[in-house]
Amino acid sequence: RGFGFVDMSTKLEAEAAISTLNGKEFMGLVLNVKEAQPKSYRPFIPGSSQGSDWGGNGRSYKKRF
Repeated sequence: RGFGFVDMSTKLEAEAAISTLNGKEFMGLVLNVKEAQPKSYRPFIPGSSQGSDWGGNGRSYKKRF
């Protein structure tokens, strides 16, 4: 996917990094830099494709990279 997380020492450093790097080009791609947010909870609903990259067959799979 091409993403990563960086811990900053202070909120001020994080804000400076975001404002400096967001929207800049790196190796031919435009960077999208933002503050990480907690992952939202989405309950599993059998038969739906919600939260699944594998379709809605009701089985649980893990993607391997």
